[in-house]
Amino acid sequence: MKSTLTIEKNVIKLGGYVGKSELNSQIISEKITPISKDSARETKVYNITNFMEVRIPKNNLNEFLQSLNQEIGFVISRNLEITDVTIEARINNIKTNTKKIDKNLNNSQEENLINKYKLNDLVQYATVTLDLVEKENIKQTIIPNTKNFTTYENSNFGYQIKTALYTGGNILQKIIIVILYIWPLCIYGLYG
Repeated sequence: MKSTLTIEKNVIKLGGYVGKSELNSQIISEKITPISKDSARETKVYNITNFMEVRIPKNNLNEFLQSLNQEIGFVISRNLEITDVTIEARINNIKTNTKKIDKNLNNSQEENLINKYKLNDLVQYATVTLDLVEKENIKQTIIPNTKNFTTYENSNFGYQIKTALYTGGNILQKIIIVILYIWPLCIYGLYG
């Protein structure tokens, strides 16, 4: 997410624009583990991916590609393909000028104007496609234990031992307190 925001800022700073950005969190696995009578731990293993298509002014392409090095930890592959469309733009200009001279040609002027704008955009901007994948992350959250309430007590031996020690400790504590309250009677009974 942080890299996506930084890349988007760099694109705008260099005079480009983001054509597409598809950020997704993909849950790889999810598990709920009871940890007490009333709570459970939800563990999610997930990763974040982002597919981006950005347009960068051709004069700033190298600067943009170098700025990516700060945001990318590991590169799986890098493909750089350059298509020169300036020849197509010149041919389109010749066709447009020819149309002005010969008005009997079939194509409309609107279509030529649209093609001219498209080619001009292709000449002025480079398209960069990025596919970012983050390492797997783990998120743990404590949630109410509603599904496993009885299952936890019946199936978890460690929990039963913990409960028995706690309950037994409470009973022992109460017996000692009762003895402390009646100690004068115990001494009187022994010596009196």
